[in-house]
Amino acid sequence: MSRTAIDIYQTFLDETSALVWTGQIRALSARFVYPNTVRTMNVETRVESREEMERMVDAFRANMKQLGATAYHRICTDAVMAADGQSIQGGHTSYLLRGAATVVEPYKADSSYVLRDGVWMGAGITCRVRNADVQINAPHRTGLP
Repeated sequence: MSRTAIDIYQTFLDETSALVWTGQIRALSARFVYPNTVRTMNVETRVESREEMERMVDAFRANMKQLGATAYHRICTDAVMAADGQSIQGGHTSYLLRGAATVVEPYKADSSYVLRDGVWMGAGITCRVRNADVQINAPHRTGLP
């Protein structure tokens, strides 16, 4: 049975969210293509390497801890596979939780994935949240005011 775009997207979210949460940053950085673009409402970062992604994710993890988060979940809302079956575009909602309560308002995001050597890789993300509210982009790499 072939997997749907939504199944693939959600699997990627589940696997990479777990890697972020458990601090497996090297394994996480291997799941992306480079260069990669990470955007929030006010910051855009062009991530050139795995090392840059690792620094950025480390800062994100520190911010989640500072916010008091005890869980991090992302739920796919929509996804469409390209006709050639080599890329997916979709959206999801991110939840940072402390127990059953949200730490910040859940926020929407759009991601793209590409199939490389049989593995789905993250190719870019746009999060509809201010970087000041959830530090997704590392502070030393800001691009927008």
